[in-house]
Amino acid sequence: GKSDVVKNNDPKLSKKKLCQVLYIAPALPEYDTSSGGKRATKMLELLSTRSEVSILSMQSPDKKYAAFFESQGIDVFHLSSKKLKQQLPVVDVIICAWYYTYFEIDDIRLLYPEARVVIDSVDVHWVREERSIGILQDLTLERVKQNKIKEVKAYDAADVIWTVSEEDKKAIAQELPTAQVNIVSNIHSFQRSSYVKPDQPILLFIGGYDHYPNLSAAIRLAKDIFPLVKAQSKDAQLILAGSNAPKEILELDELEGVKFIGWVTAEELEQLYDKTLLSVAPLLTGAGVKGKITEAISYMTPVVTNAIGNEGIHLEHEVSGLLAESNEDFAKAIIRAIREEYSLSDIGTEAQHQIKGIIGPERALDGMWGSFFRPVDICIVTYNRLDLLKACIESILKYTIHRNYNINVHSNGCSDGTKEYLRDIAADNDRVKSILSDTNEVFVRPNNKMMQLHNDRDVVLLNNDVEVTEGWLSGLSIIAYRSAEVGIAGSKILYPDGGLQEFGSELYEDGTGVNMGKGDKPDLKEYSKTKAVPYVSGCAMYIKRSTIEAIGTFDDAFHPCYCEDSDYCYTAWENGIKTVVTPYSTIYHHEGSTSGTDTNQGFKKYQAINMKKFLAKHKPMMKKTRSEVKKFNKTLNGLPIDHS
Repeated sequence: GKSDVVKNNDPKLSKKKLCQVLYIAPALPEYDTSSGGKRATKMLELLSTRSEVSILSMQSPDKKYAAFFESQGIDVFHLSSKKLKQQLPVVDVIICAWYYTYFEIDDIRLLYPEARVVIDSVDVHWVREERSIGILQDLTLERVKQNKIKEVKAYDAADVIWTVSEEDKKAIAQELPTAQVNIVSNIHSFQRSSYVKPDQPILLFIGGYDHYPNLSAAIRLAKDIFPLVKAQSKDAQLILAGSNAPKEILELDELEGVKFIGWVTAEELEQLYDKTLLSVAPLLTGAGVKGKITEAISYMTPVVTNAIGNEGIHLEHEVSGLLAESNEDFAKAIIRAIREEYSLSDIGTEAQHQIKGIIGPERALDGMWGSFFRPVDICIVTYNRLDLLKACIESILKYTIHRNYNINVHSNGCSDGTKEYLRDIAADNDRVKSILSDTNEVFVRPNNKMMQLHNDRDVVLLNNDVEVTEGWLSGLSIIAYRSAEVGIAGSKILYPDGGLQEFGSELYEDGTGVNMGKGDKPDLKEYSKTKAVPYVSGCAMYIKRSTIEAIGTFDDAFHPCYCEDSDYCYTAWENGIKTVVTPYSTIYHHEGSTSGTDTNQGFKKYQAINMKKFLAKHKPMMKKTRSEVKKFNKTLNGLPIDHS
């Protein structure tokens, strides 16, 4: 069925960035000197489109880079922990750049105990170090083993680890099989879409030379490979570019045909690729995806490299790149390219096609954003209203930017095409799972089944007659984890025409109750901040796994339906677990679409029956619960749990 839901509510709230990210690094990322610095800069720029981002530099921030990030709306800190907490009272996610940073921030993690901790590996150090034994002076197997123990310990303590390649992810999985590892590779937009042959056979190596894989590769290229090329192509030239060059690199400028040009600006870089025939990377060591290679491909410059350089991007020899291992094979491939025995235009095009799904900004943002939230099962019970269910699922798939979720649908003996629809959508989208019942088990028992499907996932109960809006699930998740005391979070619920249906609810000892704000304008100030409430509707209820572990699932005494949501929230309060409602999650609810509105017939009659059960169970504690709600709201008023 075609939805008639109004989609333009809460425009001010929709522009707010609720998630607070703190990126901690030994120094500010340098966007113009290294591949790692460029990647980190792009990461932070992308994250700032959805989150409030701050950087904590362990060293005194360089004014040039601090000014750049602040111009992007990213705050830069270099403060004592006490001052940091004053200026940044809330942090939802801490990102540690490199594993060793994790061991230096114990005091900061104590300041933000609820923050999710991500370690950006940049590359898996032990993989690179194992490959560097015999190349890097003083690096021994025993030293690598000791470093690996510390690195694995850091990853094991983190909530999520980022790697730049599938190979690095597999290396961590061998040590920590249950760890959540997300790939956040190098980030490039393609600078050119067509190949232009340069006038001269110029070869290029670019990199920061304080990174020893670059140092050893440049020396190998200039001393061992390029002379073989020069012997057969007198016009060939080799340009070495990059920052922090030691004496060994500077001396290469004295070799015939070799020119060291040092650090290049962004404008100079574009001109440099204009005149480059091939980017050559004969790496002796290293790990992860190599920025010099993906950057060259983004400029439509064909790449000559080896297995280490090809790691994570999987170029095919003579199709999307030129691959070699020995010095002689490197020289042979380069000479053939100079003699135009390959179509470098085709190779450049195929290389871009190959890495498009690896280095794109959208892929990186998905990998990062998906790290910030706990895994969630969205649970929907449905009975013979396929039109509603379709609109519900379509809205979830369209508007859920939280990426770590499944949709579990319990079909209550549906006979209107629902089972066939679920079969078809599950075939196209592996997020959607279905449980097919031959009978109508109504609401309580189906939800209890789904709440127990996975003991490591949070749960969101969602009615089939609901449509969600952008950011609804991430808003619930962030608010639920802002405080360890919160165990349940609910959405702001609107009517399809955009009016406020409820912003939390309360029941009274005489059996009456109130849906807070019903009929009001939804953008009033009192509905624009997170607050504690006695209960939230089961039509959009986020339940932390810790809550289920503490109080279980719905009380079966409320089978088949009604009052189970209020009973659950009141039970939570009675066990010290708080319930909140937040404007940062907005849904539309077609109230009464499933059970109707007549309390004298059908399942609706259980509203009165179960209210008696509710009062028998909770009446002696309801006054205390009201007091606890007021008390926690005072606490919330002193905590930065919203940004209204």
